Amino acid sequence: MVLLTITAAAKRAIEEYNTLDQSLKCNQNDEPSLVHPAVGSSITHAQLIDVVRTLQKHKAQHEDSTNSVDLETVLKGAQIYRAPPAIKPIPVRTLCSGRTLRH
Repeated sequence: MVLLTITAAAKRAIEEYNTLDQSLKCNQNDEPSLVHPAVGSSITHAQLIDVVRTLQKHKAQHEDSTNSVDLETVLKGAQIYRAPPAIKPIPVRTLCSGRTLRH
């Protein structure tokens, strides 16, 4: 599974997608949540494709040609998502007296 960063265009599309009826959506449990999208957070390529296709289908059914959504626009500027580094644990050192100190 390829994780990408959410672009500003993708964020707008996801927010619109989130307003649609739940029956139109198909979200997998092992994918990042789309409930509160933020620019720079992660999304799978499959999720982006699903968002765009669902919005296109919805707009076609409602004959809404305003703000058409296409995959190229949503993907423009996206990068491979790199998770932030894990926080390193605080080292513990033992004194000669046997007590432990935390730095």
